[in-house]
Amino acid sequence: MRSMLVVLAAVAATLAAGAPVNAQSVRNPQAADKSLLQRFAAGREAASREAKVYVVQMVDQPAIAYAGGVAGFAKSAPAAGERYDARSGQAQMYAARIGGQQDALLARIGASQRKIYSYRHAMNGFAARLTPAQA
Repeated sequence: MRSMLVVLAAVAATLAAGAPVNAQSVRNPQAADKSLLQRFAAGREAASREAKVYVVQMVDQPAIAYAGGVAGFAKSAPAAGERYDARSGQAQMYAARIGGQQDALLARIGASQRKIYSYRHAMNGFAARLTPAQA
């Protein structure tokens, strides 16, 4: 009975995978199981090379927390008790700087066209479609 269930499971899985069922795999359930495992492993390996969306956090401070220190860029963090102004010239210049750093990093790993979103004010980072090796 168990052997028959294994054969039926192998046939169903093979049909679901779109591969042809041959007489050998039906007669030899161990070979069918091995073949299924090999196809599963190959599919999993291929999926591990596929690009996925990653959110990458950069090291430098975001504009809301930037207290100065980089030549040519004034502080954009608000003083104690004040609100952050993302439209201020200082915040816009510093946000453009960190956006450029993000773009340079993506260019170095060969993913220039893969950025989905750039975070610059509350967080310094980006979302991009990357392979695991690029991430």
